[in-house]
Amino acid sequence: MHRQHLIDTISQAVNTALQANQPFDEATVAPLREQDSALYDQIMAAYHAAAHPTTFYQVPIWQPDDRFEQAYALLEHTFTPDVLDPRRNFVDYLRDLTGPPDDFVILGRFWRASGRHTYTPAGELAQFAFDPLVSTESIAAVIVGEYISLAAYTGQPVGLGGISYLATRPALRRGQGHGTALTDALETAMRTCAAHNGETLSYMVLESESRARHYWAKKGYRYPRDSRYVQPPLAYDPQTGVPILNPAPETFMLKFMDAATPPAIDRDELLLLVRAIYENQYCPTLPTSAATERVRHYVLDTLFGQFAESIAGPGQQVDLIWPPAAED
Repeated sequence: MHRQHLIDTISQAVNTALQANQPFDEATVAPLREQDSALYDQIMAAYHAAAHPTTFYQVPIWQPDDRFEQAYALLEHTFTPDVLDPRRNFVDYLRDLTGPPDDFVILGRFWRASGRHTYTPAGELAQFAFDPLVSTESIAAVIVGEYISLAAYTGQPVGLGGISYLATRPALRRGQGHGTALTDALETAMRTCAAHNGETLSYMVLESESRARHYWAKKGYRYPRDSRYVQPPLAYDPQTGVPILNPAPETFMLKFMDAATPPAIDRDELLLLVRAIYENQYCPTLPTSAATERVRHYVLDTLFGQFAESIAGPGQQVDLIWPPAAED
């Protein structure tokens, strides 16, 4: 009985502090160590591991399983519906896979703690439950990327890797390196995707929200000067092709992967990259050919044309620069 009493007493003290949003003061339960020092130390070690995880591991996600559900929940807490692909699109794609795909990557960064614990969406411990017979696996961060072959556009065996989403739980963002670990891992995975397709990864590209531009610039990504880029709508009326959602303004950024990123890029080369992204990621096939063509016209003529008009003119180069500050 004394064993369960010790577990219950310490757990209650921890959870009382958590519910009050106060730091747990171990001194309040330290006298209990005299009852059973080994058990006390085991409980406290479990608490510290649950409250302040330090060991993380990366897992590729290619099935609609519990890890995917955690990953998508984190994306939902991070991105608005106008920029986040619906869950059903992910599930429909993953459900048909029999192995890891060679053109699409989801990487989750997880930690595991002994016990049955509950965490807030931000990643803070909300309920501590000591139980050596079970463990709780939780996601810290997730990254999603897609490989696009450029062979049809360039006539060369090259491709680009697109970073679709990167999200880290707020409580785990400061100085723990989750974003860097996942970004580096995704770039490596994109090289592998290119190799599987008999190609070379020449570019990495992304659509950045303003709050993330500085982070991506530190990772070597650059902004084409004066460019005005929008993420095309993610949903259309299936019968008419009329957008259901609005296009979302983003900052287009890129990095060369087979050479150092130059200070400028040829206008035509930049337009080729954006067109490949628009055509491969944002032109869905709808139930009617008329609806499909309406979407293609909107994305590849209207939106792509607006991007082309925003950059330097034909025959010129576009400077690749550090992006504007978030408040700009």
